[in-house]
Amino acid sequence: MLKGERQGRVFRFETDQPFQTLVHFTHWKAGSQWIYAILRELFPTRIVPPQSRSYQVISWPFQPGGVYPTVYLDRDEFVSFAPGQSCKKFIVLRDLRDTLVSLHFSSTVSHQLLNLSMVKDREFLTAQTFEEGLISTIHGKLGAISRIQRSWVQSGEPITRYEDLVANDFAILKSEFIDRLKLPITEEQLQAAVDKHRFDKQTGGRKRGEEDVSSHHRKGIAGDWKNHFTPKVTQAFKEKFGQVLIETGYEKDLNW
Repeated sequence: MLKGERQGRVFRFETDQPFQTLVHFTHWKAGSQWIYAILRELFPTRIVPPQSRSYQVISWPFQPGGVYPTVYLDRDEFVSFAPGQSCKKFIVLRDLRDTLVSLHFSSTVSHQLLNLSMVKDREFLTAQTFEEGLISTIHGKLGAISRIQRSWVQSGEPITRYEDLVANDFAILKSEFIDRLKLPITEEQLQAAVDKHRFDKQTGGRKRGEEDVSSHHRKGIAGDWKNHFTPKVTQAFKEKFGQVLIETGYEKDLNW
């Protein structure tokens, strides 16, 4: 039986079984809340709750034996904020083109406005056409996501693709959580957590591909960028991030 107790910003974990800290590194719009829900189901007393701008890592004492979902930091940032800390890493990346489209919908429609910066960002983007908004995001927020992707790819750490998770969630998570990371869970526990938090369960029965732009779970598919990229958006993206798609393995060259 695991027991977790939060004392200020320090968590104390009591267990008769050793547990090495697990950190889920990812970026915005790569299924982070989905994985968070699964991890919370599997390790309810070990979760170090995600905070805005990853403050749970940047500002809090590092919690050995904790489970850190949804950490939006590149490798160098993590090393600088948690120097010398050993942990198991689960890294999820998504096609940067789909990330762009999802980020734009989230910024303009579905995401709760949590601060003045988000309010101003929405006002700025909604005053533009959809095409203009995508190009603005390419030259804005997408840079931070690109940096996170490149740093983890260059680190040589094993990478899980969001697209593979969407296509085969249980098999991929079993391979990562049980086979590679040796987390203390059974296949039955993992299957139950995955089943509980699938797209249709979180959307009241809506299937992947059935769009609701007002929902945080908008569409839940891979390749949706093809429905939204215009020639101008494609050109802007290639100029800014074409090489990133090659480095992350989503394209072999710029001929897409």
